[in-house]
Amino acid sequence: MDIHEYQAKEILANFGVEIPPGALAYSPEQAAYRARELGGECWVVKAQIHAGGRGKAGGVKLCRSDNEIFTICESLFGHKLVTHQTGAEGKGIYSSRPTSDKLPTSNCSRNSLARVRSGATDDRSRSVVSSTTSIGRSNGDRIPAAE
Repeated sequence: MDIHEYQAKEILANFGVEIPPGALAYSPEQAAYRARELGGECWVVKAQIHAGGRGKAGGVKLCRSDNEIFTICESLFGHKLVTHQTGAEGKGIYSSRPTSDKLPTSNCSRNSLARVRSGATDDRSRSVVSSTTSIGRSNGDRIPAAE
């Protein structure tokens, strides 16, 4: 399946799964505007490309103001993000998704990025494997195969 994170979140929301409020943006101006619409005091801006490893490659940023969101998006949009899944050619960034957890400023830290729940299909058992962590998703897409 080749869908963006924001599309997956929309599908999950349609089935009643709670997801953090967020909005898709196609320009730095629109990203800053969307953050103001969402409210809150800090936002996570995620480059929307079809690849894992965006955080390590610089495509996931914690921002504390709409000006910071504008600056981050200005540096991302139109450029390529190179991750272990894209190869050296990378993939172009043409959209982002500011997300607000509506955290107070005192709690606005990298720790706010660290709550992750993920799932993957296991072809061998024909079931869904679920994972929840409080320590972040670094290399979460490289889950070793069960023997």
